[in-house]
Amino acid sequence: MEAVQRNMERGGYIIFVVYVFAMFFLYALKKWNRAMIRIITIILKPLPERFAIKTVSLLDAFMGGIRLSLHPAALAAVVLSSMAIWATAIWPIDLVLRAFDIHLPLSASLFIMIFLVFAVMVPAAPGYIGTYHYACTKGLQAFNVGNEQALSVALVIHAIGFFPVIVLGLWYLRRANLTLKSIQEETALAET
Repeated sequence: MEAVQRNMERGGYIIFVVYVFAMFFLYALKKWNRAMIRIITIILKPLPERFAIKTVSLLDAFMGGIRLSLHPAALAAVVLSSMAIWATAIWPIDLVLRAFDIHLPLSASLFIMIFLVFAVMVPAAPGYIGTYHYACTKGLQAFNVGNEQALSVALVIHAIGFFPVIVLGLWYLRRANLTLKSIQEETALAET
C-alpha cells in the first residue's frame, strides 16, 4: 500500500507539472499568438516540412476556436466551476464506496475518477460497458479491494451515472413528442 501511495504521489506531481505547463502554454499561445506560432515553427524546423506546416496550421486553428478570456475574474470562474464539476463527479464515488463499507480517503475517489476518465477515452462498446468496469476495478484493486467487491462497486457507480441520463433523455423525448423511431427515420432521410 505504501508503494502504491508513493507512486500515486509521484504521478500526481508529474501530472501537476504537465498541467501547469499546458496551462501556461495555452495562456502564452492566446496572449502572444503570433510570437508563439513563430517559436513553434522554429522548434519544428528539423522535422519534415509537411508535418511542421500541418502542426502549425492545426495549432493556429485550435487557438482561433478557443474563447478564453485572459481577465483574472473569468479565469477564476473557470477554475472554480471546474473544481465544482470534479467535486460533483467524485462525491458519488465516495458515497458508493461508503455504501459498500469501503472506507478510503477522498483522494481514492479522485484516483478512481481519473481511471474512469481514461477508460471512457478508449474506444469501447456503447455505454462504455467493459472498459469502464475494468478501469474502476483496477483503481479499487490499488487499494486492496477484492475483485468481486470492486466489480460490484463498478457496476453501481456506472448505473448511477448512466441510467438517470437515459431516463431523463427519454422523458425529454416524450415531452418534445419525439420517438426514437422518428429520429432514426429523419436521420435515414437526411443521409440519402
